[in-house]
Amino acid sequence: MCTGIFRKGPNSCFGRNLDVSTSFGEKMIFTPRKKRFTFHHLPPIEEGYSLLGAGILMDDYPLYFDAMNEKGLALAGLNFPSNAFYASYEEGKYHYALAPYELFTYLLRKCALVEEVKCFLKEAILTNESFAANLPLAPLHYFFADQKESLVVEQEKDGLHVYDNPYGVLTNNPPFPFQIEGLRKLRGVGPNTAKDNFLTSLSPSYVGSGTIGLPGDFSAPSRFQKCAYLNLHAKAKKIEDNPKILSQILDSVKFIRGAVLDDEGREEVTLYQSVMQLENGVYSLKREEEDAYSSYSFTKLNKEYETSATCVILD
Repeated sequence: MCTGIFRKGPNSCFGRNLDVSTSFGEKMIFTPRKKRFTFHHLPPIEEGYSLLGAGILMDDYPLYFDAMNEKGLALAGLNFPSNAFYASYEEGKYHYALAPYELFTYLLRKCALVEEVKCFLKEAILTNESFAANLPLAPLHYFFADQKESLVVEQEKDGLHVYDNPYGVLTNNPPFPFQIEGLRKLRGVGPNTAKDNFLTSLSPSYVGSGTIGLPGDFSAPSRFQKCAYLNLHAKAKKIEDNPKILSQILDSVKFIRGAVLDDEGREEVTLYQSVMQLENGVYSLKREEEDAYSSYSFTKLNKEYETSATCVILD
């Protein structure tokens, strides 16, 4: 389970809740510009944009759950079980082939804009190659955002699909086109008082009657619908408050320990919430047991690790 949200600027921001039943020991990881990366089927990158995000570090390789680069391009992987499909590599069949975890270390290292990602993915395939034999690939779909737009990437058995995302929201199953269809039943939901369509001449007795029908459960379609509504209507008083609004929307679909159990009886919980300020280059993280965010800035980190060629765990 997971929820991702993009809020267009001024002060554009992107963030997610990581909702799982087991911690992976995730840490904040900074990848400096001079870090070298090799790939299964593409040439090495000797130097690229610096990266900042949450994930695990194995053999000096960052396996990010979500991250942003210094140019303000962000990416998050969200659970997509039963639908995600990774193809076997066939030489010459596709111009570009990437293992799923390489999306972070290749595209975020080379691209500054969502439009660049779109162009790359037109001729790409995600392969079923894992980072290590004892580390199976997670079934994911992917959520990109820059300061102006967002993008959903889903690879299923019928191929790689790239969708513009005007709603700025992604959760889990079903696939993105079906999530959009789910919004049709909410066309009458709004912030104003509900209209009387029964000619009863009865006035509403409570505020918020226009939002009756807006889902409040924890299922992925309901979280998608609720966040799409809030992302559209929530307003910040000041430009600098946009990240705060993003955090409040994510809080509205946060998993509280004990409220939802997975198929094995384990508690689903929001392990952390991230908020990325895409224009300012600031990544903020708040864990389940914390009341405040810890924030990290590219301005400081790029200067501190200017000559470094290895990844850095920041917490």
